[in-house]
Amino acid sequence: MFRSFVAPIAAIVLCLGLSERAGHAEPFSPSVDAEYFWDGGVIPFVYATGALALGLRLFAEPPDTPVLFPESEGGEADGGDTVPEFAVAMYSVGFAGLIAAIPHEERWHHFKGYGQALVTTIAITEVAKNSIGRRRPIYQESTDDDLYTRRSFFSGHASITAAGTVYMGLYLSRNLLPRPSILKTASVLALGGLLVGVPYSRIVDNRHHPSDIITGAAVGSALATVFYVYQEGRFQDEKESFMHKKRHRLQLVPNLRNPGLALVGRW
Repeated sequence: MFRSFVAPIAAIVLCLGLSERAGHAEPFSPSVDAEYFWDGGVIPFVYATGALALGLRLFAEPPDTPVLFPESEGGEADGGDTVPEFAVAMYSVGFAGLIAAIPHEERWHHFKGYGQALVTTIAITEVAKNSIGRRRPIYQESTDDDLYTRRSFFSGHASITAAGTVYMGLYLSRNLLPRPSILKTASVLALGGLLVGVPYSRIVDNRHHPSDIITGAAVGSALATVFYVYQEGRFQDEKESFMHKKRHRLQLVPNLRNPGLALVGRW
């Protein structure tokens, strides 16, 4: 009688232990492997767009006569750079580092998505600047830095800041901090401050026209949203596929009629 009582209990305990250990042995945790650097649209939207942006920045020149905008723009005083380019680069890279550093199951998908949004935004910005050649408010006929003053449309500060802050805002609020909290509120306010403050500084400094800022912010925000949705969808699909395969497997379960364990397939 003692043996008939102990055997089912032992079977249950052993089964639970095996199930728990199997669950821990097979968590869904996407990692970085060789395929990571080639799949998920990284070739056209990081490598190709990055090469395009670099080539345009180093070798392209805007047209002498502005396209779509009048030649009469310019003549304003130079207000300096309240937010220089290196500062934009620093917090943009910092956002990427933050995504990679926080251990969360979606992080590598969104690290890639953030890079895609940022690099593609930079490439499109460079195409616009070198194709349209709009004159900045500080444009002067005799200026030594003529190329810089003919790359006003659209604002790189606005587009890059929007791409970074909107992507980080979506990732933080939907993945890392989905529930209301003081930290979530503070993070959203900080990102919102960058999203508004950096582009506004370009108008105050007479480096851009308002339409440059609005267009740049719209382009960066749109690309950030598109790539966030794309990578989140990829993550959910891969997770569902992993869980589906995990459910369809053999498992040990307790046999209460004849004390012991039974091998059962789940499909």
